[in-house]
Amino acid sequence: MKDMTGSNAYEYTFRKKSNAITMASKTKVTINGETILIKPEPLFQRIIFAAQSKGTIDCPSVFRYELCSYPPALFDTTMMMQQANKPQLADAIWSLVNQDEIPNFPDRVQYVLDGGALLHRIPWPSSSITYSQLCHMNRDYVNKKYSNAIIVFDGYGQTSTKSTAHSRRSGGKVAAAIKFDDRMPLVMKKELFLANKDNKQRFINMLSEHLEERGRAPFIQMEMQMSLLQRQPVSSASRQDTVLIGDDTDLLVLLCYHANLKSHELIFAPEPKKGAKKRRIWHIKQVKQSLGPAICRNILLLHAMLGCDTTS
Repeated sequence: MKDMTGSNAYEYTFRKKSNAITMASKTKVTINGETILIKPEPLFQRIIFAAQSKGTIDCPSVFRYELCSYPPALFDTTMMMQQANKPQLADAIWSLVNQDEIPNFPDRVQYVLDGGALLHRIPWPSSSITYSQLCHMNRDYVNKKYSNAIIVFDGYGQTSTKSTAHSRRSGGKVAAAIKFDDRMPLVMKKELFLANKDNKQRFINMLSEHLEERGRAPFIQMEMQMSLLQRQPVSSASRQDTVLIGDDTDLLVLLCYHANLKSHELIFAPEPKKGAKKRRIWHIKQVKQSLGPAICRNILLLHAMLGCDTTS
């Protein structure tokens, strides 16, 4: 207002930096370098409460709690749960293990594959192909890289604690549900197709039939995929050397807890990332020995509180 005093109304320019900042327009503030989300209503209520008290209460106690209708430590502004940085835990564990002493794969192993990671790993061709041909591509990939493999798929038919993670990974993309068969041509991009859980579930069912027809080990499908992906390799390692192929840090944590040091070799081997200089191959028995029994005994609780899909 002082800047406008004495100016010609026809010549005065309103600048953005001169806008009045109201509580309705200011949804976040920066305090000591940290951005904090605020909610105007509770802030206004507490200011009024402090003013009416006339010094009879301790003002800091009024502003002790978050000025937000939901805890920003758990949720972002779109009301989606905050995403945990799970690879950070894997990086920390990797730094504690002496990699110079880790050998390569054993000669004869039982492979267990994370089917969800498999779906996203194989690129879909740009030219139109049928869904049957797409299943053959997936089957040929498994046959070429892994022998004697058991494939474990997640279940997408029902809402579960992982639904929020699935929604976040879709990036807000919404695809129509498609009723397709083997001979129908594929006309939708992979990312959009897999963003619809019904499409993904139908394709998993179709792919499993193609795998079983060619004599693959029967795939196993359950809603609690992580629990099954932990039990299957641990059980297999009691009989023979086993390699779990997957990308999720949850799998590493589960194996660190459940693996038996007296069993055969148990290896967790994420597929190498594009451009990665070195592939990480986790020999779980050595990892457990490096971490020690105390950490492995409590690692599930720590991960549940700090890093899994249902926490911040």
